[in-house]
Amino acid sequence: MKYVPAMVLGLIAAGLPAVTFSIAASYSPLLSYLIEVEGLNSNSPEWLLVILQDSAITLLSAVAIVFIYRRLLSQFPFNWLAIILMQLPLSLLVIEVNGLPIDFANLYELSKSLPTLINVIAIVLIYKLFKLIDNKQATVNSGL
Repeated sequence: MKYVPAMVLGLIAAGLPAVTFSIAASYSPLLSYLIEVEGLNSNSPEWLLVILQDSAITLLSAVAIVFIYRRLLSQFPFNWLAIILMQLPLSLLVIEVNGLPIDFANLYELSKSLPTLINVIAIVLIYKLFKLIDNKQATVNSGL
């Protein structure tokens, strides 16, 4: 029962990127910019902006989920099992919808593949980052 909040947040984490990507598609000027670019091809550097935006949305969503679990649900365990239970629904959904694209032939394919791969491991990456920060603070506080 102590891992139920992690599973619920995992289900929320599976739906959160869809909401954030739809909001970004509506309000981001990036789509307008890409439409106006002349000579846009599969190796245009503008695809790096798409990679940056999609990766930032994914990572910020993961930060929100892990932060909510860590700060607001601090009475529940914050360990690898909890993180895997949070990551699993998102990973399964992303793999089911997109497959596991590993095509880095050009920037356009990279802009589709890299955010998908980041989605598959985002919560685990943020958890590891939080643990590194905690270890660094513990080292500083211990006087080493």
